Amino acid sequence: MAYRMDRLNDTRFRTVGDELRERMRMLQMTSPIPYRKQNDGEYQIPTMELKPGLETPGAVRFALYAAEPKLR
Repeated sequence: MAYRMDRLNDTRFRTVGDELRERMRMLQMTSPIPYRKQNDGEYQIPTMELKPGLETPGAVRFALYAAEPKLR
């Protein structure tokens, strides 16, 4: 995501464009974010709030919604 692109100077615009192209080239090799499943019992219905005690200690914001890796 690039915000306020219309306010960048030419040099910064090219840099952001290069970074975006590199991100797109690497997309297939990038692991997806392991978000929690909506209907997998971890959220209270109908409020869709994460059930107490499921958060990772120290997690805040979006990290609250990332699932812990499942051990096999």
